[in-house]
Amino acid sequence: LKESIPARQAALAEARGRLSALDTECASNIADRDAARRARHAAEAETERLEAEIATTDELLLKARQEAEQAAAEREAAEQRLKARDETLAYTKQRVETAKRLAHADARAASAAEAGNASAAAQHHVEPTTPAPTLSMALAGSPSA
Repeated sequence: LKESIPARQAALAEARGRLSALDTECASNIADRDAARRARHAAEAETERLEAEIATTDELLLKARQEAEQAAAEREAAEQRLKARDETLAYTKQRVETAKRLAHADARAASAAEAGNASAAAQHHVEPTTPAPTLSMALAGSPSA
């Protein structure tokens, strides 16, 4: 029995050594597991942050697209108003030119009519009684034309 004690003590020391190694390995595995959990939680938090950032970016892009579409519509409406004003201005200029030509024609016709009436009156010694119709009176549908 005495002889087996040292062998048993050696076996016990060896078992304690293996137990200590297993404890160390277990502690290392627990630390690794805890580190892995922390890394996983950090990755999940980063994923959530990135998803929120992507959602915000998508909202901003949608808003920017809507604003761009609205600006394009407003620009198109402004261009249409400008085109309408240009057309109105061209029409108004045309009417002014027509009115000027009519006024000059009326002045020439009135001048010619006065000269004709004065000449006829001098030849016949008759006073002119009615003015000669003018071009603008004829265009206006005046009954004296």
